[in-house]
Amino acid sequence: MLSAQLIATVLNVRHGYLNGSTIVYVGPSKYVPSGFITIEEIISRAITALSNGYRAEQEYWKNILDWLNNNKLYFVCPEPCKPSYQ
Repeated sequence: MLSAQLIATVLNVRHGYLNGSTIVYVGPSKYVPSGFITIEEIISRAITALSNGYRAEQEYWKNILDWLNNNKLYFVCPEPCKPSYQ
């Protein structure tokens, strides 16, 4: 499932549905101590997890990608958001 979630995320970035430099909040963990990570970093770490063979790490990144693909993560605005009517 990690491969399926990964390719879905990569396609979302390539087709402009997601921006790779967007920061999301995934919560603190041993893989992301601060809890904040860019979508590009998620993709990179998921690719690394695929090649290293550690099941727990693969499961972690699969879940993160699943949440990202299903809009269950909080996106962080890098600057104050302005109302569209201004």
